[in-house]
Amino acid sequence: MINLILKAKHWQIFLVTTIFPLLLQFILMGFFMSRMFGSIMTHEEPDPEVLIYTFGQFRYLGLAMVLLYAGTYLWQWAVAIGLQARLPVELKKNTSWFTFAIIVPFILMLVISLISWSLFDLILANPEQSFEHIPWFFSMFAIVPFSLVAMGYCFYFLAKTIKTMELQREVELSEFILEIVLIWFFIVGVWLLQPKINEMAKES
Repeated sequence: MINLILKAKHWQIFLVTTIFPLLLQFILMGFFMSRMFGSIMTHEEPDPEVLIYTFGQFRYLGLAMVLLYAGTYLWQWAVAIGLQARLPVELKKNTSWFTFAIIVPFILMLVISLISWSLFDLILANPEQSFEHIPWFFSMFAIVPFSLVAMGYCFYFLAKTIKTMELQREVELSEFILEIVLIWFFIVGVWLLQPKINEMAKES
C-alpha cells in the first residue's frame, strides 16, 4: 500500500482524495435538494414529512466528509512512513507520535459524524423537540482544537520528512515552510509534491 501511494501519479492521488469524494457530496446534495424543492413546487404548502425526511438525509454528508479526509490522511501517513523508511539511519525520526496524531483527527471526525447521525435520528423522531438538541450539536465542536493541534503536527512532520529526504540532511523549519503550505492546501499541493515523492521513491 505504501509503495503504491509513493509511486502513484499526482492526478491519481487527486482523483481518489478529492474528485471522487466531492462528486459523492455533490450527488447527495443534488438528490436531497431536488426532493425538497420538488415537494415545495408540487404543493401549495410544503409537505412537512418530505421536508423532515430530506433534512434527515443531510447526515450522509458527514460520512462523505469522512471519505474526503480519509484519502488525504492515508496519503499523509503513507508518504511519511514510506520516506522515513528510506532515510539514512542517522536522519530517521520516531513515527509513533506522528501515527497517533494522524489517527486522532480522523477518529474525532468519525465521532462527530456518528454523533450528528444520532442527533438527526432524534430530531426526526421528535421534530417538535428539535431545538432541545441544538446545545448537543454545538458541544461536539469543543473537541475541534485537539484535532487542529494534531493536524498541525502532522503537517510539520510530513513536510520535514519530505525536505529531509530531498536534501539528505537535517533541515530547519525555514527550509520546509513551503512544503507545510502545500500540504495544507492539498488540492494544489499534491500536483507539486507528488512528482517529487515519485522521484524520491525511484532513487531510494
